[in-house]
Amino acid sequence: MSSRKGGLPQQAWSPEDIYRLKLPGAPCVSPVDLGVLVPVLTASERGNRTYQRLWYAGSDGSIRPYFRGIGEGQRSECLPRFAPTGVLMAFCSHTPTLCRLHTSDGPGRSVVVWEQANYEIVDFVWRDVETLALLTRRRFDGGGKPQVVDWLRYKHEGAATTDDQDCQLWDVKLGAGSTILFGSLGKVDHLVRHEAWIYFTSTAIHSDSVTPSTRICRHVSGADSIDILSDSSRVVEGLAVGCGKIYVASTGEAVGVPAPPNLWSLGSDGSWSRELGDVDLQLGNLTIGELRSSSGVRPLVVRDGKLFFTATIAGDVALMWADPNDNHLMRLTPKGHSVDGFDVGGDVIVVAMESASQPMELFRAHVDYANGKITDWSQMSRLNTTLVRRRKTAGSHVVEVVTKDGLPMHGIVYEGDLVTPTPVITRIHGGPHLSWGSSFDLESQIYVGAGYRILLPNLRGSSGFGERYWKAVVGEWGRRDFVDLLDFIDADVGPKDGPHYVMGGSYGGFLTNWTIAHDDRFRAAVSERSISNFVSKIGTSDNGYVTNVAEMGGLDILDNGSDELWRRSPLHWVHDINTPVLFIHGESDQRCPIEQSEQLFVALRRLGREAVLARFPGEGHGLPKSGTPRHRVQRLDMILEWLRVHP
Repeated sequence: MSSRKGGLPQQAWSPEDIYRLKLPGAPCVSPVDLGVLVPVLTASERGNRTYQRLWYAGSDGSIRPYFRGIGEGQRSECLPRFAPTGVLMAFCSHTPTLCRLHTSDGPGRSVVVWEQANYEIVDFVWRDVETLALLTRRRFDGGGKPQVVDWLRYKHEGAATTDDQDCQLWDVKLGAGSTILFGSLGKVDHLVRHEAWIYFTSTAIHSDSVTPSTRICRHVSGADSIDILSDSSRVVEGLAVGCGKIYVASTGEAVGVPAPPNLWSLGSDGSWSRELGDVDLQLGNLTIGELRSSSGVRPLVVRDGKLFFTATIAGDVALMWADPNDNHLMRLTPKGHSVDGFDVGGDVIVVAMESASQPMELFRAHVDYANGKITDWSQMSRLNTTLVRRRKTAGSHVVEVVTKDGLPMHGIVYEGDLVTPTPVITRIHGGPHLSWGSSFDLESQIYVGAGYRILLPNLRGSSGFGERYWKAVVGEWGRRDFVDLLDFIDADVGPKDGPHYVMGGSYGGFLTNWTIAHDDRFRAAVSERSISNFVSKIGTSDNGYVTNVAEMGGLDILDNGSDELWRRSPLHWVHDINTPVLFIHGESDQRCPIEQSEQLFVALRRLGREAVLARFPGEGHGLPKSGTPRHRVQRLDMILEWLRVHP
């Protein structure tokens, strides 16, 4: 512990700080300058759950809860949406058993306009000042009965089966009740309104297709049918309507070929066009961040004839503004920062934004569109200011390494009060098409506080460095990515450093398993929600027969690819693993099922090697970010103890 002159004693960041951080989600700006509403996520230590409350941020810089006196053990609130006039606001709340849609005409006041037990609100928009379009899905409770399935895509991470994703569309008329318009729409996302129409995407859930089509649909109030504007195999990540076009954040049209999301538009004849010419941007927030609300986040928004979107650029998640008429493009947020959610009202832009040294807060700025200028960003909230002042926050710096085959590689290094020799942890991100970047990395801060240097390599395949870099890992898992990893480590780690550890989750867990099977330099490893056997994963994962087949260059168990899939599986090389390894896995993970860790763990124990398996009941693939707070704290404590006993 150290102290600052004139300040409070500073402590290192700890796992328990998960309970102390407040995380703002996507803001909602009033169209008539009534302020900003934002859902704020908090972890409850007493209740072992996360909950959200709406907060109101005024133009004077003050921020306070919109409803006072509601305890953490009651409801969560999310999705604030102002009516077109801006006077009335709607939001939804939920408890473990009941979901409600409310309207409010001021702080502390609300009226319930829709409620149902055993339903979940997916999203809603105002059709006009008196009507809302509401998307819901049923919460299925099997009651212990067998679940009988006769379709291929029956698994979905975070749900019992894909039945849990089936959506319904309602009309909610203020003062006149609600009507369900359409049921069994499939999995519906990206609900937006433009003039008299609402638009959304719909994907079939009962499907034997490996890549079922996604339809872009629209509906006008009073119609007894839905118009289908496009039906394609493209993956849609976002939707916005305006400027005479339908804008789509989409991965492209090649079936089974991994591609990053870019900006497209949909013509009236159903044709697709790539927007912004040859600009190589990857839309959305594709960086690692375990401290984000992500409530109501939209990657695309059209306001007053202007298109706004987020894009991952060299570790930052930047807010961009585009003029669709002349392909003019302008970056609005500063370098070194990442945006999670945003909203626009006239010339005012409000974002939830973070950096490597600051957890998520609200910021605002004014834009002069005519001259393409933006005022300095000013901070609207200080939800985490006191906590940050009381903590020793380590600095980070970017490093550039050229791989043996000449590919420039970006990475980040965290280091605190250096001692010699300093133990080193290399963390491998998941995806593989995510990236380390300018996010507040609590986990790395905790490790630095415990005395470690942290290396965060953005290996080939990482997002934000162009489409060529993004695709360079496809078909190369366990090959060039492994060489990249060693190149990065060799360029940074020298005689000054102490023992070296490696860890990663999901794809990062795969590469951790692969690395310790092919290199013995590491004192110990932590492999989380990992992949050990590509052959079995294709049949047990919710996306193995799509994602892993594509990412492995088309190798499949239904053709002659099985032998190569087995050779590319870490389990095949288990006899060569001598590094002590801690496996961490959620028992309800359907993306990388727990059998993946179990197979490698059992094989290592049979060989008499040091291996430990930590099973987290009820947790899925998102344990580090969205698991119960107690499990997230226990996970970090477990990793720190594993490192401590392997000095």
